Amino acid sequence: MVALLSKSSITSLCKPQVLLTTVGSGPFGERKSDSHIYTLGGQLPKQLDLLKSNVTQKTQRTDYNIGAGGIAFKIDGILSPDEADALAAISESVGYSRFAPAIRTAPGMRQNSAAHWIPSEEHAEAFLDPMYERFAHLL
Repeated sequence: MVALLSKSSITSLCKPQVLLTTVGSGPFGERKSDSHIYTLGGQLPKQLDLLKSNVTQKTQRTDYNIGAGGIAFKIDGILSPDEADALAAISESVGYSRFAPAIRTAPGMRQNSAAHWIPSEEHAEAFLDPMYERFAHLL
């Protein structure tokens, strides 16, 4: 396993920046006028440049019976441990908020915090597109 970069190192590399500030909804229906969606102004960690990766991941889908008319499944093995750690480091660098930007949630419906990150086209091509290709055949 590759040593994970520190939060300050990943922040320096990725340079998270606010892409959009908008009204957001909290878990109890409260509203906040300055919820943020972020993008990265710097580089992806090398572990997330999947176009250049020589890591081969064996993906596996497990289906779950949830009754008539429903479908549920999980897919394991999409990211290697190093890739998952690098993605977690980006989310920690962006930061978590209990306010979801640009949506309105009914009180009590959502009880989470999340990092709201929209990648640039370059980062999507290097990370998201190849990641999707790893599991698209299982959908």
